[in-house]
Amino acid sequence: MSIPSGKDSSAPADTVPAAENAQRQPNVLREHRLYQADWLLRFYQFKADEILDADHPNFNPYLDPKCNWAVHPELYEMTTWAARIYMGMTGIFGIQMAIQQTFMSLGQAKLSLFIACLRKIILLLPLIYLMPMFIENKVFAVFLAEPVSDFISVAVASTLFLCNIKKILAKA
Repeated sequence: MSIPSGKDSSAPADTVPAAENAQRQPNVLREHRLYQADWLLRFYQFKADEILDADHPNFNPYLDPKCNWAVHPELYEMTTWAARIYMGMTGIFGIQMAIQQTFMSLGQAKLSLFIACLRKIILLLPLIYLMPMFIENKVFAVFLAEPVSDFISVAVASTLFLCNIKKILAKA
């Protein structure tokens, strides 16, 4: 069964000229930005002066209102150093992933599960709470917990691998 397209003779004729009809259409981008701003104000407790300011009293129809908030220089500086700290050990994280997958492929599910849980559950969650107790800058301490967790988990996974691989391969 096909769906007919085009003008239907049983439908009423469009008597509004095209130019007048275009003026009656709402500005969809503007409406969308207002909806997004309303969401930020009601659900994320933004303040109006965080989204718009004297330099930018109107929304840019091509950008999400969060962009007006995100271009503050102090936020950019903070995210730059935070990203450097947070991503500090991601280069060696591949070692842990490779060891975890190797254990899984060799039938060592318990070791693989331990390594999988080690980084985020066993190490990271406690470090997020413990490190601020010993480091004065609390925000820095929380961000530092991630690379410390990565480093320790890679060291433990590597040690487990070196201690167990010969035994595992000898059984196979």
